[in-house]
Amino acid sequence: MSRLAFACQTTRQDGHPGPVLVTIKSGALTVVYADDRSCQGTTYEAGQSFVDFGNVNVHTALNRGAVPVDFWATYLVPGDPGAASRIDAPASEGCGF
Repeated sequence: MSRLAFACQTTRQDGHPGPVLVTIKSGALTVVYADDRSCQGTTYEAGQSFVDFGNVNVHTALNRGAVPVDFWATYLVPGDPGAASRIDAPASEGCGF
């Protein structure tokens, strides 16, 4: 499990080889998947949880709020111990982030 916090507006576009269980501690996190043509995504607020099903579903996480987002992520990574939990992906052209 990792505790993550960021005040920046966006992360790099990435995916994960397995599921990620996420719980928002404070702030709000918007997740936009690469196939979301509206670029709106889904916003999760403090106290909410969600599952990123992995399988390299490429997405971008955004902090569209005025306060830093603080959250926990539990990565279920297949393979040998020490296998990468994140797979960087090229930025999509459609959303501009």
